[in-house]
Amino acid sequence: MKRPQYILQTILLMTLPLLFAACEKEIRLNMDGYKPRIVMNGIISPDSLIEIRVSKSFLYTDTFTEKSRLGNATLTLYINGEEREKMVKIGTESNTNHDRLGFQYTALMTLFRSTVRPKTGDRIRIEASAEGFNTAWAETTIPLPPQINRIDTATFFTAQRIMEEINNEYYPG
Repeated sequence: MKRPQYILQTILLMTLPLLFAACEKEIRLNMDGYKPRIVMNGIISPDSLIEIRVSKSFLYTDTFTEKSRLGNATLTLYINGEEREKMVKIGTESNTNHDRLGFQYTALMTLFRSTVRPKTGDRIRIEASAEGFNTAWAETTIPLPPQINRIDTATFFTAQRIMEEINNEYYPG
């Protein structure tokens, strides 16, 4: 008598995944208002030349090889509010990485370098412009180095034990 009960459970368990497999959700992506933007990436440190990588934003669905390349950009360097130079284009770099879903993408970036070395306390502003794009800018102030009041070379912290267990026979009590 228990056989029909097991047959019913087996049939139910086999049809249940088929019901869930047929579910889908359509997501509509409105790309009519999308306009790529200029993307700048770089590290500015005192007493070294400034290097900035420039590309443009691109949609995830864009599969064109040079989707991120922005070759016609112009970068202007301002230090403390005054224009110092137009940065020089020195080449192109590619960066291959994976997104959060595991898909591989390659971004092509144009590399620009300055001939000026900023100093601590300088306010740096870089403006990037290209035909068909809004002007992008980045601004920072190079901080002063921290003041070191004292150096202690005798104190240190560790999570490991430094001395072995004390032998209770040698030190009774």
